[in-house]
Amino acid sequence: MKKTIYTIVVLALISLSAKAQNNNYEPNEKGGSYNIAINNANNPCITQEQYKSIENGIAKNRRQLGLKNKSATMTTHFDWPLAPINGLNDCSYYYLAAYVDEDATAGNIKDYNCGTNTYDGHRGNDIASLPYPFYKMDNNQLSVIAAAPGIIVNKVEGNFDKNCAGNGLTANYIIVQHADGSVALYWHMKKNSLTSKTVGQSVVTGEFLGIVGSSGSSSAPHLHFEVWSGTTANTLQDVYSGFCNSLNASTLWNTQKPYTEPAIVKTQINLIAPVLPTCPATETPNDVSCFVGTGSARFYIFMRNTLP
Repeated sequence: MKKTIYTIVVLALISLSAKAQNNNYEPNEKGGSYNIAINNANNPCITQEQYKSIENGIAKNRRQLGLKNKSATMTTHFDWPLAPINGLNDCSYYYLAAYVDEDATAGNIKDYNCGTNTYDGHRGNDIASLPYPFYKMDNNQLSVIAAAPGIIVNKVEGNFDKNCAGNGLTANYIIVQHADGSVALYWHMKKNSLTSKTVGQSVVTGEFLGIVGSSGSSSAPHLHFEVWSGTTANTLQDVYSGFCNSLNASTLWNTQKPYTEPAIVKTQINLIAPVLPTCPATETPNDVSCFVGTGSARFYIFMRNTLP
């Protein structure tokens, strides 16, 4: 399934020359969309069999660590789980590709805001890395960070990270248990990018956990962020607060972002067009910071959640 994630606008294709002061050019205004495949009900981020394996792994590690059961009442709240690094200074870097599906009825979908930005049975929030997701991944530009302090109770590393479709493969992931007994799942990370910390070690809010990737059942680089109030999948919570959230009464974010965020995400100047190959090939932005001499320049704007 393809989804329009960004609108791309080419403001103008202008011939630049020594006689440019004569305004002897014709703008060629164009636009387009930046499409990406997203997971769906037939290809979920995490399968039912994997949820059982996750629960068993958490239980085993908690026993070995001597962690006691806590109250199912959540007091943990979360900061945003992504952060740009290594020179990424775009205006933004993400798009909410899918929220939690609040409708438990098979074949029906509903997100926390009573919309349909989800897929049937989806249990987390998919935060897509765009534009140029594989370029960002290859250059370690978008990090997954701890959204709340806690103890690592499960960690899986070393799996292939350039998948383009749903499958039954294992992702690279970290699961953190918080002081109130709740847990957060950080899913689909880049191979060999995870923190060197091991199960049983603690992390603090904002601490590096890994790089956004496309490991496991993943159609493109994104973070699947999922929260449970306990240590089993049937304690699922929705971090967002809205009229159609039937899982918990209030937001679990320290600062909840809007349902949609219309924004200019990136601007760039190109002498030649960017190369956007099919997944999983890495994109080539081809942007430049300076233009010297004669020729043509293209001015690109990547926009999120564009309005009429």
